[in-house]
Amino acid sequence: MSRFFHRYGEVLVTGSIFFVSLILIVTVQLHIRISPLRDSGESVGPQFWPMLLLVLLCALSAVTFIRAIKKKRQESVDEQEETAYIQQFTNGRLLAIVAAIFFYLLLLPYLGFIVMTAVFSVVCGVIMKMKRLKNIAFSLIALVFLTYVFGNFLTIPLPRGVGILREASYFFY
Repeated sequence: MSRFFHRYGEVLVTGSIFFVSLILIVTVQLHIRISPLRDSGESVGPQFWPMLLLVLLCALSAVTFIRAIKKKRQESVDEQEETAYIQQFTNGRLLAIVAAIFFYLLLLPYLGFIVMTAVFSVVCGVIMKMKRLKNIAFSLIALVFLTYVFGNFLTIPLPRGVGILREASYFFY
């Protein structure tokens, strides 16, 4: 096994352990803080959905962790594949993604969630050299899903933008 993928596997396993531990700590803290809020007659209190989501997240993280360990043990890659993999992710692309995130956060209050998320998704797809049609389709599907879930289903206020963009956003959420 090459040195790069050996280190990559170690990082993956370490990251998985960190996130599973973090989720467990948050779950315990949330349970301690919210448990007294439940009335004695209620079967489901205000902690039910957050706890359910955190337990599912812990379970799925554990499954991902186990798969990462198994994959790390079974993985063997030759030098050509490693070189191609390293060349795909250059520092230039990393800086371009960081710049895209910076401009996304900077322009989000002015252009709104819908416009900026669509532009950001397409720009990131171009930076990562995704196929154009696939990139645009994925961006639109993700945008519709995120707008519906956060704007309508969870009623979380999303940035609407200014001027005509603000008025147009009321049509969607």
